[in-house]
Amino acid sequence: MLIQSLQLRNFRNLHNIDVNFAPGINIIHGFNAQGKTNLLEAIYLLVTGRSFRTTNDQEMIPWNIPDYEGTLIRAVISKAAGDEQLAVFFNGREKRVLVDGKSVSRLAQLIGRLNAVLFTPTDLLLVRGAPALRRRFLDIAIGQTSAQYLDALQTYQQVLKNRNALLKQASFRQVEVNVQLDVYDKQLAQTGSVIMTARHSALVELGNFATAHYTKIADAKETLELKYDPDIPSEALENQSELQGRFQQLLQHTRSDDLRRLSTSRGPHRDDFHFIIQDFAARHFASQGQQRTAVLSTKMAEMDYLRTHTGESPLLMLDDLMSELDENRKAALLAHLDSSLQIFITTTDPETITRYAPAQRLLKMSAGIML
Repeated sequence: MLIQSLQLRNFRNLHNIDVNFAPGINIIHGFNAQGKTNLLEAIYLLVTGRSFRTTNDQEMIPWNIPDYEGTLIRAVISKAAGDEQLAVFFNGREKRVLVDGKSVSRLAQLIGRLNAVLFTPTDLLLVRGAPALRRRFLDIAIGQTSAQYLDALQTYQQVLKNRNALLKQASFRQVEVNVQLDVYDKQLAQTGSVIMTARHSALVELGNFATAHYTKIADAKETLELKYDPDIPSEALENQSELQGRFQQLLQHTRSDDLRRLSTSRGPHRDDFHFIIQDFAARHFASQGQQRTAVLSTKMAEMDYLRTHTGESPLLMLDDLMSELDENRKAALLAHLDSSLQIFITTTDPETITRYAPAQRLLKMSAGIML
């Protein structure tokens, strides 16, 4: 899987970009604040339909364009099944996603058509950062391979929003809401059980891949484990039916607390997973170097996971990552990259990459212009 060509119109400071990419390593280099990350952000919109930097599309619209009509991101994608054109258009009033020129009604119809692994300096906080970072990592990895998971996740998030709104309404208006809460509880349990079983299964696979990468990168006999920590305790994480029953019972049991707190206190929206190195929690006991190696290994495991479930190699996007890694980890990461991948790396200094791995294309970015 690779991007043959990319067209950008009026995306942040990238007003008029038409570029072809090569298989292998594509290095986008230039001084800071020239638009390198904007280019990766635009590509990522074709992967998920959303930015990895903002939830507000308005922030991606340039403010100094006279007669602005809209922002367009369009690419030709080559896959084993043939070429496909993907596009995202928005202008502050509407947003459209197009596949081969035809609009699709739901983002789920876009996700999975272009698979990618994105690695930014923020991801180095995956071990010791907030649980939301780890949930997002899982949701993106699984969502690119499973439409069922994506549908369950989107439905769960909407029902959770509705349930929390109802809890607030009940508190302020003193109205009877138990019948409606019963409906929401059943819906949360149905979709939540799908989410939990998928997360458990994915972490088993990701953990196996990550362990192999960790041993190679660390050049040591340490072991790495990814351990699922579901908010709904169960000994049968593979059993969706049992999880659904347990979750629904727990929601009923905690309902009075939820009414007092005005929010839903239990569910997969509070899930987590942990990095375990040599049987110890990495966030508490591992060195910074060990933590970074664990994250590198897990991101490489994500590539293996996507390839296993889709039959094609995903894109790999590394945004200003090399400046955050020491020479040993930089060399280890580049040495372990699969030559079949199409890779996009942003950097201020391309020599920090080319000394370890040859680049197929060097693209210089200056003031939003590709040179």
